[in-house]
Amino acid sequence: MFQDVIATLSAHFVDLPPEQAQSGIEQALLTLGECLPADRTTLWVRLDDADLVQADHLQQSGRWSAPGVPALDQAEGFALQELPWLAEQLGKFETVYVALASELPPEAERERVYLARAGVNSAIFLPLVSRGALIGCLQIEAVSGRASWNRECRVLLRIVADLIVGLIERKRTDDSLTRSRQRLAHTQRLEVVGRLAGGIAHDFNNFLTAIIGYSDLLELELDASDPSLEEVHEIQHAADRASSLIEQVLAFSRRQAAVPRVLDLNMVVADTDKILRRVIGEEVLLVTELAGELGSVLADAGRLEQVLVNLVVNARDAMPGGGTLSIATRAVRVDRSASVTGERSDAPPCAVPPGVPEGEYAVLSVHDTGVGIDEATRQHLFEPFFSTKGPGMGTGLGLAMVATIVTESSGYIVVESSPGQGAAFHVLLPVVHEPGDSALAREDGSRAPFMPRGEETILLVDPDPPVRHLLRRILESLGYGVLEASDAASAETICRRSQGRIDLLITDLALPRLSGREVVERVVNLSPGTRVLFTSGYPSEMIEEAGIHGPDTQLLEKPFSRSALASKIRQTLE
Repeated sequence: MFQDVIATLSAHFVDLPPEQAQSGIEQALLTLGECLPADRTTLWVRLDDADLVQADHLQQSGRWSAPGVPALDQAEGFALQELPWLAEQLGKFETVYVALASELPPEAERERVYLARAGVNSAIFLPLVSRGALIGCLQIEAVSGRASWNRECRVLLRIVADLIVGLIERKRTDDSLTRSRQRLAHTQRLEVVGRLAGGIAHDFNNFLTAIIGYSDLLELELDASDPSLEEVHEIQHAADRASSLIEQVLAFSRRQAAVPRVLDLNMVVADTDKILRRVIGEEVLLVTELAGELGSVLADAGRLEQVLVNLVVNARDAMPGGGTLSIATRAVRVDRSASVTGERSDAPPCAVPPGVPEGEYAVLSVHDTGVGIDEATRQHLFEPFFSTKGPGMGTGLGLAMVATIVTESSGYIVVESSPGQGAAFHVLLPVVHEPGDSALAREDGSRAPFMPRGEETILLVDPDPPVRHLLRRILESLGYGVLEASDAASAETICRRSQGRIDLLITDLALPRLSGREVVERVVNLSPGTRVLFTSGYPSEMIEEAGIHGPDTQLLEKPFSRSALASKIRQTLE
């Protein structure tokens, strides 16, 4: 009889596709239950890619129970460390036969209690081994009487266990291939995003350069008491945020390097408060609670602001009918048991991910009273292009960008949520004991308390008319003589006709027909000793590829302000 059962299962499993592996496992458990003196069969499988904390945790992957016998419902799993005697035997790949639970040895007291609670008299625990590692356990139980496990039963168990191991491995291999394909697809889509972002960055940053520059000039023309000055500052602030946004997209596509610095997390929250209140609208109440002694963190300020903005936008979208959005910071310490102790006794507990190093952390928490997030969605929250919003409502890049930035800052993210209970995102950033940047935010009323000036002659080359005209106005307002050209040919012509010395060449890297580097070569040949200041709206990665490094060469990335240009000119000339 057993030979026929084995032959039938083997033939069935050979051609079973991976997506039907689970049904094959259920069939095997049913077959075992019907052939053996058993009332219940349960398959426990170790989590694939389990972390250190979950390494001894087995999940229920299949079960069968005889008619009239209650199923063993342990959806939360099977903690091996709670049954040390059994764990030791399985760890040695030994099958454990329990003829009668009450006759277990004294060292197996926990196992006896476990079986008694389940109403089990006899049991078999069969280790499932693959590639020299324990991947699970097959549990066979008899709830009444004393079961007899003869040699044929044991042979059948071992063969079926091997078939199940094959199914598990086949399914894991298929799942791994699926994940690899998904990662490849994500990588390819990110490459497309990166190319698109890099391509539009130049034009976008040119627009921002014009907006920032003309707002700077307008600010200079207004009296300090003019009410329009506030609107000018809002234009400047919006332009700064737009510049930060393009930097985040470039950073996400790995085309812009981060510039970490020691800063105060509270200042990041305070600096974004005004724009956050505009983002969330009037139906959402924004509450902030900032810790007093928080400590400094090492991160890129602009990117950290983007983390906060993205989390707040997500929270707002989760409350379509309005609600409360809370932003809080607090100082915590992770100890060896991975627990968190906050400075507020009433602070909600924050579950720390396994593997977080112990030490001091500054935590940024964003909590909403929205619809909440289910477990299935939480598993994919930070994947690129994953979105639960409708068409046209989201790109699926916001939280993926958050995860990228936090990881680059040596931080961690904890998500706490359940359907109907809102959601809380906690960003843990390690504290650094160094002096912080106390001037994160620009003082209102002026972009630069000191504006360097000069009287030198500058040859300005830029193909974009609004930017070129703006730069000419700025340079002339700073006292410089300006020669203006739109491309390499006109720049060379102007240089040949110039009667005086050209002290500085300011040129965009991207010019029609000839590059900025080639313009430099021609101008310097005609006017030896001319210093060079490149400008560019392209990502830093592309600028580095252009190879513009040199002792007489400087670079100013667009967009830039009037004060930044003035300072860079003096730095290049002096």
